[in-house]
Amino acid sequence: MSKSATLVLVLAVAGATTTAQSADRLIATGTIQGGGPLVLYEMAPRGAVLATIAVLPGGHWPEAIEMAEDNRSLRVFTRTTAQFGFGTIFDVDPSGTVTTFFAGLPLIRPSHAWLDDNGRWRVLNGQLGSGIVDVLDVTPTAATTITSFAGRFVYGASEDVVSGQLVLRTLRENVQAAATPEYVRVDPRTGTITAFAPARLRDHPIYGAKRPPFDPERGGVLDLAYHSLSVYASLVFVDPENGLSEISGQLPGEQPIDLVRAGGRSHPVAFHAFTKHVLQGYSAIQIAGDGSVRSVTRFGWAGYPLFVSTPICRKGSRHLAWSLVAAPNRRTLAIDVPGESGRPYALAFSLRGAVPGLRLLSGRTIPLAFDALSTLCLSGGIPGVLDRTIGRLDASGRAVARIDANALGAAARGVTLFGAAVVLDPSAPDGIAHILGPTRVDFR
Repeated sequence: MSKSATLVLVLAVAGATTTAQSADRLIATGTIQGGGPLVLYEMAPRGAVLATIAVLPGGHWPEAIEMAEDNRSLRVFTRTTAQFGFGTIFDVDPSGTVTTFFAGLPLIRPSHAWLDDNGRWRVLNGQLGSGIVDVLDVTPTAATTITSFAGRFVYGASEDVVSGQLVLRTLRENVQAAATPEYVRVDPRTGTITAFAPARLRDHPIYGAKRPPFDPERGGVLDLAYHSLSVYASLVFVDPENGLSEISGQLPGEQPIDLVRAGGRSHPVAFHAFTKHVLQGYSAIQIAGDGSVRSVTRFGWAGYPLFVSTPICRKGSRHLAWSLVAAPNRRTLAIDVPGESGRPYALAFSLRGAVPGLRLLSGRTIPLAFDALSTLCLSGGIPGVLDRTIGRLDASGRAVARIDANALGAAARGVTLFGAAVVLDPSAPDGIAHILGPTRVDFR
C-alpha cells in the first residue's frame, strides 16, 4: 500500500456535528474539590462520571494508568505530591480493591509505563530535579535500572512498536516558560537518544497529551498542543520527515488533558480528546477517523465532584500482551477482547514488518506487511513453533497463542516478528469486528 493511501487527518471544526455515543469507557483520575484522596473513576467519552472505581491514598499524583496483564485490573503509577517524594504503584482489581504493587522508590517520578515483549513492566522514571531518566524493570519486589539517559525532562511518551523505541516529548531545561520542546526517540534498552522530528511549537507547548497515540502507518505521533497566548488547544501531527504540522485550527479548551485512541467495533469516532478551560470546566471532543470533529461536550461546571487530571486510559484496551514462558525464546501472546466470547479470531506474524498494512474496503488497515509466514499462521500455524494462531475466543473473550523459537535453534537469533490479530463477525464491516496490533517480539 502506498504512503499516499494511508489515513490523512484533517480537522474540520467549523463543520462539527454530533454523533452516536461511542461504547468506549475511559478510566480517569481526579481529586475531590477542596482537596482530598485521589479518586479513580470510570468516565464516558463525553465527560459523564459513570462510577467511582476506587479511592487511592491521599498525597499521590497520577502519572500513568495502564490496564494490567489480565486486561481487567488497573495499574496506577503515582508520585507523592511532596517535593522530594517516592514513586508508588497501585493495583486496582475489578471489585475496586486497592493493593500496592511497589512502593518506596526514592526521588523518582514515574512518567510512562509499558509491558515489553517478555511480559515485563518497564517504567520511565525521572530523577527529581536532575534531568536524568531511568528505564526500570519493575516487579512487586524490586525496581532495577536497565539503562539511563540524561539531559531530558519527559512530558509525553508513546511507543513505536515498529522500531521498538519510545517517542518522547521532552525539554532540555526544566523551565517550561522559556524552553522549547523536542520530540526524540529513545532506545529503552540502551538509553540512546536520536532526533525524531524537527518539531517546534509556539508559546507554552510543553503541555500536551500524556500518551500521544503513535500511528504506525504514517510513522508519526498525534498530539495536543497548548498555545497560551492564543488561548486555545490544537491537534497536531508530528512527522519524522516533515516535522510538526497543526491540523486543527482551534479546539475548545486551553490546556490539553489527554488524547485517547477509540476502540472496538465500528466506533463512530477514532479519538477522544479532553481539554481544560482556564476559567472553569472541561471539553470532551470526539474526533472521527477522517480527523473531523464529530462532537464537543462541555462538562464540569458548578457541582461537578472531581477535578480531572491526567492521565486517561481506555478500559479493556490491552488486547495483546506478551508473556515469557520457561525459556528466553518461548512466548505466549494473549488475545483479549472482553465481550466477544466465542468469536473466531486469526493471528498472523510477519518478518517484513507492520507497514505497509492491508487496507480494507471500510478504510481500516490491518497493521501487518503480509508474507509467507503470515500465510502459514492463517493456515493454522506451525506445530511446535507457532500454535493457536486461529481459533475461537473463550467465554471471557480471551485466547492464548504460543511461539517457541528455540525449536529453530540459531536461526531464530536476532529475528524480530511483527504481529496483528483480527476478531471476526459477519455483521461487522469487512466481516471484522476488531483489529488488534501491531505488536512485536525480538528473539535473542
